[in-house]
Amino acid sequence: YDELWIDGRRESAGANWTWVKNNRIINNSVVSYPEWYNGSSDKKTNCLAFARLGHDMPIVVPSDCRRGKPFLCIKT
Repeated sequence: YDELWIDGRRESAGANWTWVKNNRIINNSVVSYPEWYNGSSDKKTNCLAFARLGHDMPIVVPSDCRRGKPFLCIKT
């Protein structure tokens, strides 16, 4: 699947996910956002990305912040 960075981050595994811009906690409920990946939570996966499963199913995925990915949107 392809991934795009979004503005979500956490300080460490087990910490709350927050938006970088305003430090608000991100609610990971399916009601508010696309489904979140329900896999293991690695210590290195402290940034959030949008990904897709198949061709049309969006999903939010914790990912390693050091991996190069395009951004969904960039404020200039």
